[in-house]
Amino acid sequence: MNTKTYEQQTKLMQNGNDPNTWPLLPSTTAVSNQYWTNNSTPKSFQNEFDQVKNECAREMNEINKKFDDFLQKCQQELKTIEQQIQIQKEILKIVSNAVMKQLFPTCIHSTQAVQMLASKILEKEEGINIKAGYDKMIENLKVNADLLRQQLLFFTTYYNKLDNIGVKQSNGLNFGIDSLISMQNEK
Repeated sequence: MNTKTYEQQTKLMQNGNDPNTWPLLPSTTAVSNQYWTNNSTPKSFQNEFDQVKNECAREMNEINKKFDDFLQKCQQELKTIEQQIQIQKEILKIVSNAVMKQLFPTCIHSTQAVQMLASKILEKEEGINIKAGYDKMIENLKVNADLLRQQLLFFTTYYNKLDNIGVKQSNGLNFGIDSLISMQNEK
């Protein structure tokens, strides 16, 4: 080490500015009393720490209880929504069965029966004016039967779309319930 560096370090040590040493604490009692009072003992610090710790634990328990209550309410609401979705599906099936299996087939068969009846009557009639009227009626009945078949296809398509929406609702609801359960299990 060279002499200049040695002299600088010696000067710093003499001045009390050495970065490698602790500064001296003041020796007055006023400063000491500032940090230590009559009640300032390790036991009192431990008691104060225990009080703070217990208060934090109590607050965390309250927060956890509120969180559990919230999750329970959410689960109840989701179950209510699930029941509503099931009811919607049941209503959709009932209406669909009534329309697809009863209303449309009845209308189609009735129209076809009237069409066949009109055709039979037409075969027996001999007047040209009467035949022309029946021909028009038979043609209209054929068109109506075809329209009813198309409407049945449209209705079936819409029913399937509504059923798919119900499935998506159920899947979304199940995802929500699973998320709530996983949140509760993560606690």
